[in-house]
Amino acid sequence: IKYYIPKAKLIAILRDPAERAYSNYLHLIKQEREPLDFAEALAQEEERIKNNWWSFWHYKHQGLYYVQLKRYYEEFEKSQIKVYLYEDLKNNSLGMLKDMFGFLEIDDTFTPDISEKVRQAPRLPKNKALESFLSQPHPVKSILSPLVPTSLSDKLVNKIRYLNRGKPKLSPAVRKQLIEFYREDILQLQDLIGRDLSQWLKC
Repeated sequence: IKYYIPKAKLIAILRDPAERAYSNYLHLIKQEREPLDFAEALAQEEERIKNNWWSFWHYKHQGLYYVQLKRYYEEFEKSQIKVYLYEDLKNNSLGMLKDMFGFLEIDDTFTPDISEKVRQAPRLPKNKALESFLSQPHPVKSILSPLVPTSLSDKLVNKIRYLNRGKPKLSPAVRKQLIEFYREDILQLQDLIGRDLSQWLKC
C-alpha cells in the first residue's frame, strides 16, 4: 500500500477480540464448516495453523490487533490512520460516520440512511436431535402427514424450530481463557491507538 499509495488513509474498526473470535466461530457453525465446539476449536488452533488451515479458522490469532496494526503505524504517519471500535459503530454509528467523512475529507454534511439494522448473531439449534427430526424425513412424520393440513404443519414446524433456536453466548470460562491470551496485546493496542480498552479485559 505504501509503495503505490503513500498518502493513503487507512481505517480499521475493531471489536472486542474475544467476542470477535466467538462470532467468527458461530459464522462457521452456521455454515456447517466447523465440527468442533468452541473450546475444542481453540485448542486445535495451533495445529490447524501448522496444517495451513485458512485464516478464517484462526479464531484467536485474528484478534491480535496490536500485532497486525503496528506495522501500519510504522509505515504511515499517524494522521493517516483512523481506528474505531465496534462500540462506536453500535452506539453512535452516525457520529462515527460523520467523523470518518471528515477524516477522508469528503462531504461530512451528508447524512446516510442507517435505518437498516446490523445483522444479529445466528440463532442455532438448542436441541440438535429435535432440529434433525424437524428437518429430515421420519416415519412419525409420514404417519401424521395425511392427518394434518400442510399449511398447519408448516406453521407448527416453523414455530417449534424458532422456539428450539437461540443466540448462543460465549461461556465465561472460555472468555476468561481468551482474555488471558489477548491481555498483553490489548494493553499494547490501547497505547498505540489512544483508546481505553479496559472493557475488553473484563470477564
